[in-house]
Amino acid sequence: MVSISAQSLPSPDFTYVPGVTPLAAGCRPWRKGTYRLEAEPHAVSGKTIIHNYGHGGAGVTMSWGCACEVVDIVRRRHPQPAGKPVAILGAGVMGLTAATLLLEELDMIVTIFAKEFPPRTTSDIAGGQWAPA
Repeated sequence: MVSISAQSLPSPDFTYVPGVTPLAAGCRPWRKGTYRLEAEPHAVSGKTIIHNYGHGGAGVTMSWGCACEVVDIVRRRHPQPAGKPVAILGAGVMGLTAATLLLEELDMIVTIFAKEFPPRTTSDIAGGQWAPA
């Protein structure tokens, strides 16, 4: 474990120089409606599938709360999950946070499957928003 104090972190530099400062925008996956966070049994294998996606631009702020819910679902359905394998589909902020908590809190064997890493979505770009308040 690494201990980091506020004194050891550099001050952020928010200087913007047109034509010099790199800008990036992530593409947020679109889906109709709101996010989906629920469990369902697989029709053939009977294994539990937990859907945790569609959070849009709120993935960063919702990731820990949703990952805690994933852990609770696993705990309720599988009372002794330690040492059991679990697959995470997607390496965005939601998948990585759920994977972290399943590993740390339930001691599960976590495998992450992703089409590409880092994903080409808002999950791989540190974001910020400037707005009048």
